Amino acid sequence: MSSDSFTSSPENVWRDRYLAIQGLFYFAQGVAMGALLFFPAFLDTLLISPFERIVIQAVIWLPWYLKIAFGLLSDNLPIGRFGRRKPYVFMAGVLGIIGWVTLPMHQAFGPLVVVSGILASFGTSMSDATIDALAVDITPARRRGAMQGASWGSRGIGFGISAIAVGLLAEGGQWVIIYSVPGVVVSFSCFLILLFKENPLPPDFKRVSMSVYSSVFRQKNVLICLLFQLFAGAGIAILALMQTLLQEGLGFDQITIGIVFAFFSVGMFLGAVVFGVLGDKLSVRVTLPSLTVAYAIVILAILIMDTANTTMVTAFFCIVGVVNGGYEATQMRISMDNSPVVVSGTVYNLYNSVSNVGQLAIGAIAIAALVEVIGDYRIGWQLAIVFLVIALVVGLRLLRTQESVDTPEPGLPLAP
Repeated sequence: MSSDSFTSSPENVWRDRYLAIQGLFYFAQGVAMGALLFFPAFLDTLLISPFERIVIQAVIWLPWYLKIAFGLLSDNLPIGRFGRRKPYVFMAGVLGIIGWVTLPMHQAFGPLVVVSGILASFGTSMSDATIDALAVDITPARRRGAMQGASWGSRGIGFGISAIAVGLLAEGGQWVIIYSVPGVVVSFSCFLILLFKENPLPPDFKRVSMSVYSSVFRQKNVLICLLFQLFAGAGIAILALMQTLLQEGLGFDQITIGIVFAFFSVGMFLGAVVFGVLGDKLSVRVTLPSLTVAYAIVILAILIMDTANTTMVTAFFCIVGVVNGGYEATQMRISMDNSPVVVSGTVYNLYNSVSNVGQLAIGAIAIAALVEVIGDYRIGWQLAIVFLVIALVVGLRLLRTQESVDTPEPGLPLAP
């Protein structure tokens, strides 16, 4: 069987209302992410040092590095008549809520804290990975920018609301509420998957054959895109350090940090929506270099900013949000453009896994280690510019060599 018979056009199932449904899911995910980004503050109550908090946070996010595993599952193991995406989203909702509810119950740091954190992260990343794969399946090229804008913009709104609430609750040590409520919200949001329509699978489909994977991973654009995602992820590693910078570097309390995060989220919403729409009208050749330069300027600006002025810091992080929202929407648009539909779950989530490794395991730890040596978070941030420049060079190379992957190469066989 050829892959052409496997994949029907996304136009056959696409509805513009999917943008709103995707936005609702990502709003709920933003609520959860807002709580998770206060995890270093929770570790502070368990008497963990700043550098150790960053390392533990990187471990907690392990499932986000392994999103390719969820992609492989949903690509190859459909469950009965429910399709190859929806069952795994439901599974993620059930497993994730266990971690969310148990995480704040720990009174001292130990291995079970890490287990609870990984479970919470597991549920969020698995549902994210599978819905992302479905989005690649059903979104036509003309709406990919809008889909990424709706996703990242809505996540920004959810993150902002969560940040204010979590900041207020963290000052009172209300960690049970901080983690249980977002856990319930993001778990129940998994039922939104019922509102999407999947492209039907062929009756005799069993799995994607190794020859298909072999052909896909020989494509030059796929290999270059992996390298791009690694450095792009490292370039936005400052996000993983925001809470620590504001608390340890600038001495802000949790309420003020929540307000700063809220303004950052408003900016992220605006940046994601604007550049998501522009991504459908302008070439990535225009948006990627423009946003890279803007990001570098913003990172440099922290060196001359009056960090004692709370209003200025809040406005600054709102601008960071605008640039970051646009950059991530563009980054993920590039991922969609280079994900063959027949293995979209695997390839798209491999890109995301590599980006998460770059952000949390490479960029964040490298910047935190540099801060340990020089003692200044603002100078440590500058390392991110190096990663952004490398990502731009690789990204421009990718755009020059990019093959058309809106549909898989004809004649790729599926497993019998």
